[in-house]
Amino acid sequence: MEVPGVRSARVDVGRRRVRARALAHFRDLDEVRADLDAALHEGIRQLGLARRPALSVRVRRSAKSKG
Repeated sequence: MEVPGVRSARVDVGRRRVRARALAHFRDLDEVRADLDAALHEGIRQLGLARRPALSVRVRRSAKSKG
């Protein structure tokens, strides 16, 4: 999946929880979080699991490179 403004992402999936961490590049963090949350909810829904895992989404700004 691609979400505009996400530079990189890591998703850890367990039996009961999905944890997603992403680095935002150029968009507002709240907008990126909302788009990423919607995309992940849709992905979980498409899996067709009997019990949907809880979703945790964290978005932060990528570090500024010096040089």
